Amino acid sequence: MSFMRIGRTLLCALAWLLVSPGVDGQQPSLVEVEAPHVKGLRVVNDGFVVHAIFRNDTEKLCFVNKIELELPPQFVGGPREKSVLFKRGALSVEAHASQETEVEIRSVPFKASLSFLAFQSRQYSATIRFTERDLEGGTERQRTVDVLLDAQAPILSVIIGGLIGVPIVILFLRIYDKFQGRTGGKPFLISLLLGWLVVLIAVFLFRFTATEIPQSPIAIQIKDFYGGIVIGACFEPLARYFAKVG
Repeated sequence: MSFMRIGRTLLCALAWLLVSPGVDGQQPSLVEVEAPHVKGLRVVNDGFVVHAIFRNDTEKLCFVNKIELELPPQFVGGPREKSVLFKRGALSVEAHASQETEVEIRSVPFKASLSFLAFQSRQYSATIRFTERDLEGGTERQRTVDVLLDAQAPILSVIIGGLIGVPIVILFLRIYDKFQGRTGGKPFLISLLLGWLVVLIAVFLFRFTATEIPQSPIAIQIKDFYGGIVIGACFEPLARYFAKVG
């Protein structure tokens, strides 16, 4: 009898696995979100649009609502909020059909761009959140889809980084010369103004391209605050380079 009981238990378990909607016990997805398209994003404080297509490849009618975009913390600042609802926040997607919707993210004014001072220029991940409802089965589930955001820092943060980098390297060189017993050199104010001028020229010339530091095996991209600091620290070889080219 015990063997028969064990056999019935195994058969019941096998039957449950066969009819189960998934290994994790969740219902299979009714809609798929095609790769969302991001338009108008170059600098983090730009206004931009995220466009998404919800496709239903099943035989059922599907209802999608509460569609919102959650921005990474690095993109939140000024009047921009962390979560923004899509224009069409609720969609009824017929079987073997698709529906489109988009969300517009507000631009951040120049005066509020200081909130992105430490922003690093790289790829970030935003999240589309929505609720998927099976109208026939009466079930619903929360879904998320990642969206890649590739943006650069505001030019103001790059300039501020450069302005900070110049006095740092001037003070460092003066301390170094003092320990070496050297005297003289340019007055601090003249070096500072020269360095700031070089920073402004370099930022506007090499904003979106890689820059090789003259007399150095280093190439950098002036994309954010930290790149600005490096440019400020290298103002002397850049000044000689600009003088030679000019």
